[in-house]
Amino acid sequence: MANMTPVYYLESGQVKFWQKEDATSSAIVITPNAIVAKKQSQAAISYNPYKKQTVVVVYKGEAEIADLTTGKKMLLKPTDEGKPRIAVVSFTSLSQTQEPKTEPKTALPKQLGPGLNISALITAGIIVIVLGYIIVRKKSYLLSLYSKIKQKISG
Repeated sequence: MANMTPVYYLESGQVKFWQKEDATSSAIVITPNAIVAKKQSQAAISYNPYKKQTVVVVYKGEAEIADLTTGKKMLLKPTDEGKPRIAVVSFTSLSQTQEPKTEPKTALPKQLGPGLNISALITAGIIVIVLGYIIVRKKSYLLSLYSKIKQKISG
């Protein structure tokens, strides 16, 4: 049987991977907004459902991170000095907290959150109900007016 990479689904909390220097194991961690593939590394991966954030810390080795919201990918490794590097994936962007100074940081535009989308749908639903009520009332008013005119003409 071939070597299979374990897959973990993390909906809340943290998972840590600590392995020996000569180990060659890999693992995939899937959170609601990211997929993290750690390769021969020591890493900690956490997901906060309240902030909708995935935090990845790589102490040794490397981890590939894919943001499910934007489709962006990045490879995360410790610094050249051996210090851990951290990446934060929120529901709107993939950002690395310790980027090399040669790469400029650009602010990504803010997008509407899921709560705002739901309130927009509720508002649209209320508008549709009100418009439907007005149309039905107008139709019944027109029908009653039509029947009155018809009665006057016939009788």
